[in-house]
Amino acid sequence: MAHSIPMTHTFSRPVFQVYPLSDCKDMLSERDGAEFVAQMQDYLAQIRALPKAVSPEYAICDSLGGACRDPRTCDANPVGPFVDEEAFNQVLRNPDELSRRGHKVLFTHGDLNPRNILADRVIRPDGTRGWKVSGIVDWETSGYFPEYWDYTKALFEGFRYT
Repeated sequence: MAHSIPMTHTFSRPVFQVYPLSDCKDMLSERDGAEFVAQMQDYLAQIRALPKAVSPEYAICDSLGGACRDPRTCDANPVGPFVDEEAFNQVLRNPDELSRRGHKVLFTHGDLNPRNILADRVIRPDGTRGWKVSGIVDWETSGYFPEYWDYTKALFEGFRYT
């Protein structure tokens, strides 16, 4: 049974239920999936384009410019902030991994997975039913991280819940 988050309005529109994507992804048609992916690509491009307005002396930090909080690093104890990617890598497993060098640092969600993406049933202009992204929740691990961070975190979450 799908779990819903009771809400009365989202984006100033009355709704009855929104669902975590993890609860409804099997109900998406190919068209729904393609539209959902396009919406997420647009939202992620906007999120990643947010300018860094905190702690200019640090490249990698949380959204307020302070220490990073993440269950993948140092037993979830706050670490950093870090002056560069190399310093950040030292708190990760395999800190000398060559693939962890030379990345742009962007604003990232830090826990982007299907449990944190909300979906809403909609009626399209052509009258057919579909799904759309209605929200992204759980921002406590967001911050400025290497551009690969959301991807590796999504893989980590996949291993954790399978």
